[in-house]
Amino acid sequence: MKLPHSSLVLAFALSTAAAALAVRPSDPSGPAAPPCPFAAHNAYPYKGDGENKFSAALAAGLKSVEVDETWDPNRRAAVVTHDEKPKGDEPELGAFLATLFRKWQTAPGTGYILVLDLKSSDPNLPRAIHAVLERHAKLLSKMSAGPVSASSLFDSASDPFEPGKITVWMSGSGDGKDAYRRSPPGGVYLAFGDRVFNENDYKKNVADYFPKAPPAFERFITMHVQNCMAGAARKGFLGKAEAKLENLKRHLPFMHGYDSDDTLSATRAAEIASKSRASGYPVRLYVVNGGGIGDHKGTSAWDLLAKAGIPWIATDDYAQAAAWWKGR
Repeated sequence: MKLPHSSLVLAFALSTAAAALAVRPSDPSGPAAPPCPFAAHNAYPYKGDGENKFSAALAAGLKSVEVDETWDPNRRAAVVTHDEKPKGDEPELGAFLATLFRKWQTAPGTGYILVLDLKSSDPNLPRAIHAVLERHAKLLSKMSAGPVSASSLFDSASDPFEPGKITVWMSGSGDGKDAYRRSPPGGVYLAFGDRVFNENDYKKNVADYFPKAPPAFERFITMHVQNCMAGAARKGFLGKAEAKLENLKRHLPFMHGYDSDDTLSATRAAEIASKSRASGYPVRLYVVNGGGIGDHKGTSAWDLLAKAGIPWIATDDYAQAAAWWKGR
């Protein structure tokens, strides 16, 4: 069924960003509790590490899972890896995702998000991804390619976006996403792009993160957690050595005061969440783990971001995050 843009934004935001009401109601007859906002970050094995990460993400019941991939010219296939250049022993994307599609096909509800992070700008990669997704097209959100007319935005008969049980979020290489945006095979999108803001892309005005146009092919925001901090990351006079100093600071307590912008801002996080809902662009914040971040120890960062209503919080601690959410 095709929905008008106004209804789509509301339905999509509710299915992916309803974490704004982060306190579970004590009255069982009251409104339903919001969905778990945690997203499995990098749920795949890499260089011998994390052999069971993918199965652990599915077992935790998280409704958003991220898998990275690149193009293997020898096998002419998309393969699962964190590297741009394959080594030849990586699993092929289609076979790797088969378990996820089987599990999510029979899972209850909707609002499942598969994040595919492109590590290569080779235009063959998005075409290979599309071929994998075509096998599961009945489960997927889709949209006919081409411009969206102003009249179609509120016209259910002409709105091209068709929400499915699973929406594929294409992140990573801007060139790869752009190649897919310009020419999806068959003229139909089975995956949708994001706008990415890294730790050095801090915007003082939260509105500057969000496109003014309504969602079309680009319909998500991927955002480093630094963008929810009280201030921008300090560059310092050390330039490229900043990252090394940051790593050293984590191990030497007396250096902790070097960067004064390690404090998450509840007000700023709430502003980002509010703008996300209003614009129809769900935000995925990366990466916040159970051990804490910056000045926030343990799960206090999770608590702050969940209460603020951040739609998706990417984490490496899948089971811990799911258990924390259930027991909060």
